[in-house]
Amino acid sequence: MGSALGAVAAIAAAGLLLVLAVPMPASRQSLQAGSLAAAIGDGLRLLWRVPLLRSTTTATTIRGALLGAIASERLLSRCSPRAVIVAATAGAGFSLAALAVMPGLGPAIPLAALAGIADGPVLAATFSVRLPMLQAGPGATTPSPAARGSV
Repeated sequence: MGSALGAVAAIAAAGLLLVLAVPMPASRQSLQAGSLAAAIGDGLRLLWRVPLLRSTTTATTIRGALLGAIASERLLSRCSPRAVIVAATAGAGFSLAALAVMPGLGPAIPLAALAGIADGPVLAATFSVRLPMLQAGPGATTPSPAARGSV
């Protein structure tokens, strides 16, 4: 388990470095840090004002969650949770990477849906691993506080 956590930490650190290396254009608004509540409010107001953004966000989120949940049952009956987590995370990552270079909305929408679909089985596979640890009797290995808190 230690080497897996180390690998995840290394991947996260590499991702952070890549994100920090991307040049970001200055916004028309002030670049001062605002509150999280203000940022969420701004995002929700934007979704409300722009019907196309609202409809595509809603459709891809609902469709992705629904298809991901359906796929989870079939995947977990055929594959180990570990294989599902690795494959689904890779699928979501590749979809998001491709989404970042799409020239327009048309090709971006299917990729956003695919990322959502790929992300769905990760949660189900994680629960299938952690739930038995929590339900185990007193003689079983005690799950870590992180595992208990994630379920």
